[in-house]
Amino acid sequence: MGGKTCSCGSSSIAGRSIHEATHISQAIVFRRSIRLCFISPWLLGGFIAFSIIPILFSLYYSFTEYDILGEPIFNGLENFRRMLGDELFWQSLKVTFFYAFVSVPLRLLFAFFVAMLFNRGTRAIRMYQAIYYVPSLVGGSIAIAVMWRRLFMADGALNAALAKLGSSPTYPGSEIPQLQSGH
Repeated sequence: MGGKTCSCGSSSIAGRSIHEATHISQAIVFRRSIRLCFISPWLLGGFIAFSIIPILFSLYYSFTEYDILGEPIFNGLENFRRMLGDELFWQSLKVTFFYAFVSVPLRLLFAFFVAMLFNRGTRAIRMYQAIYYVPSLVGGSIAIAVMWRRLFMADGALNAALAKLGSSPTYPGSEIPQLQSGH
């Protein structure tokens, strides 16, 4: 494959002619531009509009006194001086650092331990999985049951909506006092 050499004397891309190399580089540029077109909605809408612009506004407002109803008044570093003198700031900073450097690593270690436990080929793996997952299944079921019960009670949202429309709420069991009171 006797590829042509450029003016500097080195051979072209993988033994291809300069025309082929130019065509390949144009195809690469085209593919990259297509990829940018696909991510541009996120880039413009998601990242710039909902991340960069709010960060810049927050930075601007941090140097002003602003109460939403009036115009922002520039006060320099006064907000930061006041913040550094506030005991609540230091307490919140301690809590944040505790969460970031103690709580999160401990949770990650526990999650890693559980993952390692589930990944082992022991005979009791099904029991471990059941013990781990059943509370989340049952908790969600109970919450959904309570929600539906509140929705369909005699004084629930569905019957209140029907009453506003002029309908009397009757349903099987509505004459039973225990169902009417929600007990």
